Amino acid sequence: MNKTKVSENGKKIRKNWSNSWTVLHGGVLTFHKDPKSPAGASSKTNQIVPEFTVELKGATINWATKEKSSKKNVLELKSRNGVEYLIQYDTESIITDWYKIITDTIRQLDLRQEPDQHHSEDEEEVSEKSSSLDREDRPFDKRTMSNGSVSSNS
Repeated sequence: MNKTKVSENGKKIRKNWSNSWTVLHGGVLTFHKDPKSPAGASSKTNQIVPEFTVELKGATINWATKEKSSKKNVLELKSRNGVEYLIQYDTESIITDWYKIITDTIRQLDLRQEPDQHHSEDEEEVSEKSSSLDREDRPFDKRTMSNGSVSSNS
């Protein structure tokens, strides 16, 4: 997938699109340098240590407007700490899958209560029903390579 950070702490940042290997696991989206790109091939550490990490709890995701990017199939991801990313992939079905899985993950994280908060039996029932949809136990790992091939390890 292609990604760029566009704002941090409310300040706009110049777009610098780069290809990345992207993993969603446990409510955290990580972007790693693509091992097939010159920057990613320089060191094995680049493949292990994420370039960006986005905690999805409290985040929002939407399809980006033309004002945000002239590219097709672009998602706008805003973390709760004010960092904003654009995520893009040429194949519409793949980026649509990412949109759905990230949306579902955010929804599941937002439904969860903090452990020290009191909640009613009704909320507990909703929580039990939603746990069957919980994606944290099943990591979503689509690895996108610069040649356009996609493999899934789930």
